[in-house]
Amino acid sequence: MSELELSKRKQTASRGNKRKLRISKIREKEGYCDVPESAIQKQCDDLLKIYRERYGMESMRMPDCVWRHLKQNAPAYIVKEASEWMAGFADHNVFMRLTDRYSLALHLELKSKTGKLHGKQKNKSEKIPYQISRSPEKTKEILDKMIKDIEIYRVKLMYALREKWEWEY
Repeated sequence: MSELELSKRKQTASRGNKRKLRISKIREKEGYCDVPESAIQKQCDDLLKIYRERYGMESMRMPDCVWRHLKQNAPAYIVKEASEWMAGFADHNVFMRLTDRYSLALHLELKSKTGKLHGKQKNKSEKIPYQISRSPEKTKEILDKMIKDIEIYRVKLMYALREKWEWEY
């Protein structure tokens, strides 16, 4: 939108429309995305279904509808305990098997283009590293990297276990 059009809008904007005008300016900034995080979550769920079938990845996520049901129907002490326990966890926790004993975990946090980690997420991400994705393309890139890393770690772990086995016996 050109400066001339913005100035005309400002002149004709009533008090109620001034807020809409401010919002439209924010949305015109570079990098803004109108896609809400819930839509990105749905796209990620669909992508993880494909990866589960193709590569055997498993993921764990607490859907929003479960949280709503819990908050509406569970006793207050259960809601409090669950909220404290889950606070700051990533949106998706993705697991892939390395060997019959070990798995590799990926903590995937989905955010909109302008979304930021909140306080509890920042604290948790200092202890557990998060991968932040802002689009399905970035999510696919992160999952593909995980698959490549799994193959590398699998070979290294098998070699280390074989060396240990030969040394012990």
